[in-house]
Amino acid sequence: IYKHPLLIVNEANAACTDTIHRVLLKDKTIDMAQLAASFINSLTFAWSEISGRSYGGGVLELEPSEAIELPMPYVKDILLDIDFIEEQIRNNNVDKVLDYVDQKLLIDYYGYSKSEVQLLRKSWEKLRNRRLYRSKS
Repeated sequence: IYKHPLLIVNEANAACTDTIHRVLLKDKTIDMAQLAASFINSLTFAWSEISGRSYGGGVLELEPSEAIELPMPYVKDILLDIDFIEEQIRNNNVDKVLDYVDQKLLIDYYGYSKSEVQLLRKSWEKLRNRRLYRSKS
C-alpha cells in the first residue's frame, strides 16, 4: 500500500504474487464489486494505518491477520455507484470517493456524525502523511 489501500475485484482470475493477498468470500451473496467499493471509507483507511506495518519507502503492509481485523462497513441493501468510484480512482480523486462512500455508509446508514467522519479522515491523513514523509527524511 502506498497512498491508500484498495480491495480489487480479480475479474480475470489472475494469479497473485505474495505481495498481494487474496480475499475469498465465504458468503456467496456478497457482491464483490460492492464490497470493494465499500472498502474505500475513512474508517477502514484510518484503521489500516493503525494496524498495518510501515516499511522502507513509506510502504504500508497489512498481513492477512491484520487485514481480517479491518472494519468494512458493507451493506447489501446499499448499492454504490461503481462507475463513479472507478472513474474517480483512475483519476486519482480518492477524496471524492471517500466523501461519497462515507456519506452513504458511515453517515446515512451507520449514523456517524459528519464531525466523527471528519475526525476519522483527518486521522487517516495524518497517519498516512507521517508514514509517507518519514520515508523521505
